[in-house]
Amino acid sequence: METIFNNKHIIYLAIDQAKIAKRPIVMTKILYRNNEKIITFFSIASICSAFSLTIINSITVILFFVYWLLFVDKEFSKNTFRSKAMLLYILLYSVLVVGLFYTSNLTEGFRKIQQQSPLLILPLIFGTLPSKYVRINFSAIAKAFVISVFLFMLFALGYGLSNFYQSGDSDVFFAHSLLLFSDWQPVGASLAALVAIQIIGFNFFDNAATLPRKKKLLSLLLIFFFFILILLLANRTVVVCLFFTIAAFTLKFKSYRKSILFFFLITSLITSAAAIYTPKFKSQVIDALDFSPNNTIPLDTDSSLRGWGGKAIRIALWKCSFDVIKAHPIIGVGTGDAMDSLSAACENRKFYFASRYNKYNSHNQYLENTLKTGIVGLLILITTFLIPFFKKDKSAVTYLGKIFAVCFILCCVTDTMLDLNKTIILYSFFSSIFTLYIPKENWN
Repeated sequence: METIFNNKHIIYLAIDQAKIAKRPIVMTKILYRNNEKIITFFSIASICSAFSLTIINSITVILFFVYWLLFVDKEFSKNTFRSKAMLLYILLYSVLVVGLFYTSNLTEGFRKIQQQSPLLILPLIFGTLPSKYVRINFSAIAKAFVISVFLFMLFALGYGLSNFYQSGDSDVFFAHSLLLFSDWQPVGASLAALVAIQIIGFNFFDNAATLPRKKKLLSLLLIFFFFILILLLANRTVVVCLFFTIAAFTLKFKSYRKSILFFFLITSLITSAAAIYTPKFKSQVIDALDFSPNNTIPLDTDSSLRGWGGKAIRIALWKCSFDVIKAHPIIGVGTGDAMDSLSAACENRKFYFASRYNKYNSHNQYLENTLKTGIVGLLILITTFLIPFFKKDKSAVTYLGKIFAVCFILCCVTDTMLDLNKTIILYSFFSSIFTLYIPKENWN
């Protein structure tokens, strides 16, 4: 009897162990079966979590990478445009890794490598997805992104209103004061709002004949809301990009040219009013148009005690950056030494405002990459930025990618976009989606 019981016990135990062993296999099959949905989910989570804490966004991107590594088949062919483009994105990141080998400040170098890891991870994911999975639901991603930007901007207005109630200072409704998270800069937040406008506007005109009236009204209200927030964030370059977007839409949707020109007129009038009546944006416009000697920082002379506008500081930083580049033209100073070298150059030119009292980067992505990795790194950066213009298909996603590329290229003239956490995510995600994505025919 005892032997029979023991035998039954062994049999039941073996069955239980078989079930346990089978669970990972079943789970793996479920994951493989739902790959397209899970990839879409992680795509949405990766870009939408950018509007939360940086640590949450970083964890989300890492989880996306781990899932891709373990459960997604990879497809690579060196003869396809997608694979060649992906390799160029990887090269952009790799040259920064090479810069670690001759940098003095390894701590800063490794921090930069970690910060810019999405430049490697997201193109690697979207560049190797099999064709059967790469047709992810762009409509769902676009909708989730627009909603996230809307909620983020709504929260920004609420934050500004709360600060105004406490301080009575109207300046809290402008620029940095609107942004709760310190790693969101006005240029990044306003660029996100502009991308939302581009997505909504393209969908509006591309589907004007079939779009319900309520959705048209909602689209116009959202565009107006994001436009007002761009003006409140007071970044001059993004405002220029907004007008470029209108011009691009005019060329694309010729049958709706009158409507787009009317929108251009309204946008111009509101922007002009903002330049006259809102103190922050007014000062930005005046600073941009003032080329007098009083608005130019004289190098080799200590002018630290004066207050300077953003344009004057940038021009002085660019001049000092060229001093460093002349000394290290080919491979730069290394990934971690750009700021230290620039600070030393500012000190040498008696620009003490930047070397002793503040710490600045070059405020120009092209100069920043040249400082770190020389002319070699600059050429790779420019080539990478131009990838969308070599994509031949005429889909909506590809056209949006070209508009986004031009806007990002312009923003990089006045800011180090790939040295800011949030704009790194914006660029890595949307450049990957727009360039490496194979769109469905209908993304409405």
